[in-house]
Amino acid sequence: MRLSPDHSVKGLVLCPTRELALQVTDHLVAACKHTGVRIVPIVGGIAAPKQERLLSYKPPILVATPGRLWSSSRITNTFRICPLLSSSLLTKLTEWSRTGISRK
Repeated sequence: MRLSPDHSVKGLVLCPTRELALQVTDHLVAACKHTGVRIVPIVGGIAAPKQERLLSYKPPILVATPGRLWSSSRITNTFRICPLLSSSLLTKLTEWSRTGISRK
């Protein structure tokens, strides 16, 4: 099921750890079970070709860790299919990928 004719991502959940991102993905998949909405995790530990294939389906919801989202964007042009990402969020992703997520 696609949520809109433009097939763009409508939801982005950023999680600080891979484990949390996978848990969130599991819960969202369960919540959306009968809707046909595809939820895709973008985290370390999943092969890059598999993530590229999952992103090629242009899912309406992404659950990601900042570092993997940033690195996959360089490979697969995630930002082209994810108009949610503003320049301020891109700046934060860059900062997080270099220094880690601050607990302020």
